Amino acid sequence: MARLVGTARKWTDLAAYLPPAPDEAYRRSALASTFLAALELTRQGRTDLSQSDAFAPVLVRAR
Repeated sequence: MARLVGTARKWTDLAAYLPPAPDEAYRRSALASTFLAALELTRQGRTDLSQSDAFAPVLVRAR
């Protein structure tokens, strides 16, 4: 995740970092894993996360 976000300073939808999904179960698993990685990078101070409303897309950017 850190390598994918890199030095991107623009807010980007977290879903943009998901791998191609052959089925719905795989997509959900990939989204959960990517979200947890983004939370960890935010905790470390390497990224910022934002979400405007409940159920809105989660946005990520490098710090």
